[in-house]
Amino acid sequence: VDTFSIRTSKRLPAINSVQISQYGLSAAFNLLDYRFNPRKGWLIESTVSAGSKQILKDNRISEVKFGNPRYNLYDSSILKTNQYKVKLKLNKFFPIGTRSTIMTGIASEQIIAPVIYFNEVMREGGINSLKGFNEQSIYATNFNMLELEYRYILSADSYIKAFWNGAYYEDHTTGKTTTSDTPWGFGIGGNFETRAGILSLLYALGKEKQNKFDLRTGKIHFGISSYF
Repeated sequence: VDTFSIRTSKRLPAINSVQISQYGLSAAFNLLDYRFNPRKGWLIESTVSAGSKQILKDNRISEVKFGNPRYNLYDSSILKTNQYKVKLKLNKFFPIGTRSTIMTGIASEQIIAPVIYFNEVMREGGINSLKGFNEQSIYATNFNMLELEYRYILSADSYIKAFWNGAYYEDHTTGKTTTSDTPWGFGIGGNFETRAGILSLLYALGKEKQNKFDLRTGKIHFGISSYF
């Protein structure tokens, strides 16, 4: 805890201990012709949750006093607030011929609360999110992404693809200036069936914050999925 910063700003730090209790509802609709390597169909997943967030007091912050009569930041802050989270994923596959398909996708996730601390934000980017960027390198309280892929089917569980993905995100973390950006990236890769599982191997370039594309900043994403 940086007590000097607390004394000068008279605000709680951007990273805080909190306890969140939420209740929610999730729904998933799998209308694909084959779950692991589809050519046609829909995949829809959604989650909505609501609850409360309680700030947990830190003795080091409680000991920092202001004014006369003396008070601390917990005395002058609302310690319990409502918090909501919404998440949606929608994929649609359009078959082309007998071995190709085009996948379009939309993904959106949002945290809604009066105050959001840095240790609560979503961390996006990487093989399962926005490709072309380091894993979990994008911090956001509101993240929206579009995907477009062309896949050529090699076997039941293998394919190669060319893809584009782009996003719009906002970061409303308390204690810092609100930021937003529209990063996007493109690349090639595929899924390949191995004895250890399905190997995902991708190469992608990404662009963000007015930076130009640079081949030296290309990202190689890889992972293995096993199904039991």
